[in-house]
Amino acid sequence: MSVRGPHRDRSAETPGVLDEELFARLKAVMGPLIRRMWPSTLHGVENLPSHNRFLLVANHSAMGSAEIWSLILAWDDHFKGRRRPIAGMAHPGAFQVPLLGALLRGLGAVEATREGARKARDAGVPLLLFPGGDHEAARPLWQADRVDFAGRKGWIRLAREHGLTIVPMAITGSHKTLPILLRSRSLAWAVGLRPLLGVKRAPLPFLSLASMVGAAAIARAAGAGIFGRYAAAVAAYWTTLMIPWIPARIDYHLLPPIDADELAQIGDDKAVYARVVGDLGRILKLKK
Repeated sequence: MSVRGPHRDRSAETPGVLDEELFARLKAVMGPLIRRMWPSTLHGVENLPSHNRFLLVANHSAMGSAEIWSLILAWDDHFKGRRRPIAGMAHPGAFQVPLLGALLRGLGAVEATREGARKARDAGVPLLLFPGGDHEAARPLWQADRVDFAGRKGWIRLAREHGLTIVPMAITGSHKTLPILLRSRSLAWAVGLRPLLGVKRAPLPFLSLASMVGAAAIARAAGAGIFGRYAAAVAAYWTTLMIPWIPARIDYHLLPPIDADELAQIGDDKAVYARVVGDLGRILKLKK
């Protein structure tokens, strides 16, 4: 979770509450494809507290597209008829993207800021957070078994501040859905992610690379100059950046929680960080 300067909060007005009409349409249109391409299962649901004062902390892979959609369906399938609301926390920049921002609000998401967290907690809704954010989501395929929160500990302070139980959730298999070759600060500037959305490191998925090369070649064949070819390549990058295309099984492993009392006893944020990252990492290596 990052702390940013004053800005207009774009979080859902009712955190954790789905727009039922929107969700029904999404399930009808996308549900069959998602279930076939990325079948998923929730494991260890008994580790979820009976109360709503908890923070679900998970690793992040392949830009998150497949794993988030599969999780939404898996969560809905498990709690159908006894729905458990949860507010996913998303990068503030995502709320600025046309259609995506509206979709996130329709799914009850809040910005990954202190303001967004406070809004969800004021509504009595638990939180889902990916501490590694865009940094971890962009990690290359060969680092798939690493948990990379980049040393960020804001989620621990958030749990302490609001008296939340921390529930680690290891996500396995999602890294296969959108293979990423590398991540780069320079690329983030070159394709506009840094200046437009504040993303510090841009991923280079295999699909995006192939699309960029193809788009530039077509532009060149059409007689475009260097800037025209560059624009075509950037457009191809943006178009394919979030599109998972490889089928894979995605599993969600809910691990033993750290309740507020235990969190207070541990005291040191570094120890909490090491424990959660270690627990998640063991599952990732086991299921590699």
